[in-house]
Amino acid sequence: MVQWIAPNQMDSVYAGANSFNKGNFGYNNLQQYVGTWTHKFNDKIYTATEAWYMYMENAIDHPTKEVPFQSGSFPVRNGYAPEWAVCNYTMFRISRDAFFTVRNEYFKDKVGSRTGFATDYSEHSIGITWWPDKLITIRPELRYDHSYAARAYDNGTKHNQLVFTTDVIFHY
Repeated sequence: MVQWIAPNQMDSVYAGANSFNKGNFGYNNLQQYVGTWTHKFNDKIYTATEAWYMYMENAIDHPTKEVPFQSGSFPVRNGYAPEWAVCNYTMFRISRDAFFTVRNEYFKDKVGSRTGFATDYSEHSIGITWWPDKLITIRPELRYDHSYAARAYDNGTKHNQLVFTTDVIFHY
C-alpha cells in the first residue's frame, strides 16, 4: 500500500494491493486492489470514497475438502470470480463529540462468490457516530439495501431490505 497526503492536509490517497499470489480458489484467498481518497472540505465536513476490485481464479461453486464451509457463499458458476465496489462516506460534525454520516455504496458480485447471488447491489444509509466519552462509541444507523437482478434478501425472496442497527464500541 502507498499513501499520499496533500501539503495542506485536505486530501489523501491510499491505494495498493493486499495479496500477491496466483489467486486460486481457497478460503479468503482473495486478490484485492483498493484505493481510498479522503477530502476535508472544512472543519465540519469530511468525505471518503473507496473503490476496490477483488477476484479468485478457478473458483468452485460448492464446498470442497480445502474449502469445506457449508454456511459460506460460493459462486453460482465455476471459474473466474470477480467483484467490485465503490463506496462513499460523507461525515458532518454536529457537535464536539458527534457526526452525522451519509453512506452510499454500489457493489457488483459478478458470480455470487461473496453473497451467494450473482447480482448488483446498492446500499444507502444514514447514521450518527457519538462518543459519550473517550472509551465508548455509539453508532445507530438506518440502512436500505437493494439487489437488482436477483432477489438476494430474506432467503432469496426479496429485492429490498430496510434495517435499523446500533453498535457500541468499547475502546481499551
